[in-house]
Amino acid sequence: QGKIFCGTGWASPVHSSTDGINWNGPLWSSLGFSQSRVVIAVATDSSDRIFAGTEAIGVYRSVDNGLSYQWAGFSGGDVTDIQVSPNQSVFVAHNIAGNSSGFLYRSIDHGASWTPNLMINKGYTNCIFVASDDSIFVGTTLGVWLSTDYGNSWSQLNGGLNDGNLVILSLELGKDGYLYAGTAGAGIYKSINPIKSTITGIPNKQNSFLFQTYPNPSFGNFTIEISNEKSGNFNFLLVDHLGKSIYQKDHSLEKGKNQIDLKLSLPSGLYLLRVSNGDHRSTKKIMIR
Repeated sequence: QGKIFCGTGWASPVHSSTDGINWNGPLWSSLGFSQSRVVIAVATDSSDRIFAGTEAIGVYRSVDNGLSYQWAGFSGGDVTDIQVSPNQSVFVAHNIAGNSSGFLYRSIDHGASWTPNLMINKGYTNCIFVASDDSIFVGTTLGVWLSTDYGNSWSQLNGGLNDGNLVILSLELGKDGYLYAGTAGAGIYKSINPIKSTITGIPNKQNSFLFQTYPNPSFGNFTIEISNEKSGNFNFLLVDHLGKSIYQKDHSLEKGKNQIDLKLSLPSGLYLLRVSNGDHRSTKKIMIR
């Protein structure tokens, strides 16, 4: 629904409706999180349920797009990652200090209930990459693991990794279709072959479009040139360097060059201009003289 969710600590804001220009969500402390709690992982499913994985107090879930959260399981330890599969299964990596191994859990009912631990004696679970419903990669302190049966059994994929340091902290799919593994001090590795995936890698920015403003700097009256978008009403949001919204108004734009006058008397400085049309939006820095 046009929101960005961010995991932070110490009761900072948790979501933005302005592409990260400012953060206007409720504080963690107002949502049932303690003042000093750290949120390590955030995931969203296709029905706008928000899952927040924390340090020490488990997983919290929102069913109202981040307006409120309720505890959804896992006391103690740290939730290091949360990922949602295409079929909307939720996977949670969870570690408890002092245990000989980490934990991985799956929910098929949107976080209402969880399987028993799916990864026994596979090392601490640090990160998850869901390539498809039946292809789950997990990075642990013992390397990279793959399950092709929804997490019920695992194969170790450590060929070519540094045997002296198999701690995997991140797994990401490149636009080239290869899996990349980030380690704790032993570099970054790339899979030899493309992996089976229903995910296309780095997403194309289909919900953004290109625009240019000139002159830049300006006095608030400028030419805006847009591309990759049809004509129509565009909402202009101007934000100062402190994140304060100081101007918001709709302007009718045609594809190509358009003359705009904000009709504002503004202090000289750097501003962020977000131009949006429905679900399509783009943001640029502009200078006011």
